[in-house]
Amino acid sequence: MGRTALASGLAALVIFAASAVRAGPCDVPAGEARVAAVLDDFDLALDDGRELRLAGIDPARATPGRPGLGEDLRQKLAAWLSGRAVRVAPLAVPDRWDRVPALVWAEGGPPPGSATLVAPSSGSVAEAALVSGFARARPEPLLPPCFSAFRTWEAQGRMSRLGLWSDPYYAILDANDRDGLAQRTGAMALVEGRLSLGSGRAWTFLRLGRGAGTFAATLSRRAAKMLANAGLDPGALTGRRIRIRGFLDDRFGPQIDVTSADQIEVLDAAAPGSGGSLDPAARE
Repeated sequence: MGRTALASGLAALVIFAASAVRAGPCDVPAGEARVAAVLDDFDLALDDGRELRLAGIDPARATPGRPGLGEDLRQKLAAWLSGRAVRVAPLAVPDRWDRVPALVWAEGGPPPGSATLVAPSSGSVAEAALVSGFARARPEPLLPPCFSAFRTWEAQGRMSRLGLWSDPYYAILDANDRDGLAQRTGAMALVEGRLSLGSGRAWTFLRLGRGAGTFAATLSRRAAKMLANAGLDPGALTGRRIRIRGFLDDRFGPQIDVTSADQIEVLDAAAPGSGGSLDPAARE
């Protein structure tokens, strides 16, 4: 990012902070704005010319069986947000596409009679998108420590089979499903399996599949320490069934690079005296 763009981004943060209020379950400062349009990937164009990226969500996109899925859901979100007053909590300066990653709360719920967009209890646009199955929760370092709420909202949409969860393409993948993993290369995926560990010179491998060519997540030494500090020591989780989310890479077989504790959910109960953490939202 150039100096001009950086300065502009910092100015935007200052403007928001100047009129800050407390909003939403994440309890972060938010300023007022108005949505002009909902763009591709659910980005929000504001009437003052700025563009927002909704932090913490991976929007639904076209799938082989439903090429119009992403656009259909974008239009439903636009019917709610276009022209509406919102509260915005920017999390960083604009990215390379001049989008400000932000948390957003809308004034007023979806249009009356909307059967596909669930009204958010908190006013959070992310909550509405996740509970309605318009998106999946995406970990990112900019998000405040409220990602467990995002996963809970996602689980509600998944249990109700709403939006993208009604499409087989978005099913949670078994770590041994080589064909399914190959089809998701380069995209975000949720992968489940029983954990075993492998190690290299600088990496720990979280193996969820059985045999060569199945899924494994990569973990640097620094990331392994971070997980242990978060109560997710990989050694203590061996044999447990876990879910890992992130972007799939197949350069050395299907794998996801784990850099955040938010990427891991423990799905089964711990044996007495064992370590680990069980997220209630992961039980279904």
